[in-house]
Amino acid sequence: MIDCKKILWENVSLLMHQHYGKENLTQCADDSGVGPGTMSRIKAQETSVGIDTIEKLATLFNVQPYELMIPNLSNQEVSVVKSMRVMKPGQRSDFVKISLTLAQPNGDDGDAQKHAAQ
Repeated sequence: MIDCKKILWENVSLLMHQHYGKENLTQCADDSGVGPGTMSRIKAQETSVGIDTIEKLATLFNVQPYELMIPNLSNQEVSVVKSMRVMKPGQRSDFVKISLTLAQPNGDDGDAQKHAAQ
């Protein structure tokens, strides 16, 4: 079973390190408007978190709320998503096509082109 509390904490921790250069619960609480006690409980994975809290944290870190719940989120994935948000629609489409092509084993890009066209 997926441990949502653990996933949330791992992603918030990753984003804090990316945003502040270190884990900083106090600054994160101040900047997001989430209470410091709530931040401590998120870290300890002792609380269920409401959507309002998730939205505040997502806004602080400039990500979508659902991204805080993606297992094994990496710095690279966060950077890619943020980069894609500033691209024009045609650029995003090209980026997806290239990414899918590169992801194909043995350079077989047939399926990638089909998926990108959809």
